Amino acid sequence: MDDYEGTPPNILTLDIEDWRQSAPDVFYPERTVTRPLVPPSERVITNTRRVLGILTDLGVRATCFVLGSVAECYPALVREIDARGHEVAIHGYGHRPVFAMTPTQFQADVRRALAVVQDSTGKLVRGYRAPYFSITRRTQWALPLLAELGLDYDASIYPCHPAFYRFPGWDGWADAPRYPHALVLGDQRLVEVPTTTILVGGLRLPLAGGAFLRFLPLRYFRRTMHDANAQGHPAILYLHPHDLDSEELRIPIPGESLRVRLMRFGLNVGRSRNARRLRMLLEGHSFATIQEWLSQREPALELATGGSAGS
Repeated sequence: MDDYEGTPPNILTLDIEDWRQSAPDVFYPERTVTRPLVPPSERVITNTRRVLGILTDLGVRATCFVLGSVAECYPALVREIDARGHEVAIHGYGHRPVFAMTPTQFQADVRRALAVVQDSTGKLVRGYRAPYFSITRRTQWALPLLAELGLDYDASIYPCHPAFYRFPGWDGWADAPRYPHALVLGDQRLVEVPTTTILVGGLRLPLAGGAFLRFLPLRYFRRTMHDANAQGHPAILYLHPHDLDSEELRIPIPGESLRVRLMRFGLNVGRSRNARRLRMLLEGHSFATIQEWLSQREPALELATGGSAGS
């Protein structure tokens, strides 16, 4: 929807990656740093088009954080995302968490992703999201590097306690600001667009989508959106196209242990109903891309230091 002068629009973000590119980090966390890059399969095309079809039906535009390796293998998919009116941003190149890279490696990863994604569409990319929301208090050194690379905004921070986002090595940034804000980083300016959390009993809970969409009642997500809007902010939701794929995780992994088999079945619970639940969640709400929202609101954003507490 284009007219959102009253109620703040919400923002749906999609992390365009293949399940197999992140699955080894879930099943085999010891490989987080050392494993070779995993190329995407054509399932990323099928899954992404499934989500795009739902968004077209509902008239919703999203910000799509595309993995550089996906753009390299399937540039036509990136052009299709852009042609459908969605914003194309980057998700890094190889889906390595920031805390698994040095600053030099991080810059090279972002540059490579920028090059292939921009080559796919012929348009400048303005935003970045780190794999696994891995810009944390420990890796905030990445923020000025993003500004130096010419990006306008980052959407990598999930401002909650690591107990509520269980990824090996993720140490969180629980007191980071909860809502979009501007950062002054030396002589550079970068807007941070954190994924929305909800306050329950003084705790920040990460009810913004992703795996949580599979099993939590939709009323919790609607409350998240309502609470953010009541504060004058958009709710920043996120989803992976493979979250709607209920078939892939039924396929055994060669040499899998009993633990991995049980994890595979557990991670597939609820995926078959995610498409219907996504439609129900989005219907009746106003949405904009991050770039659209920033074009209206960026000059008025409050300044914040990276470690300041949010409301």
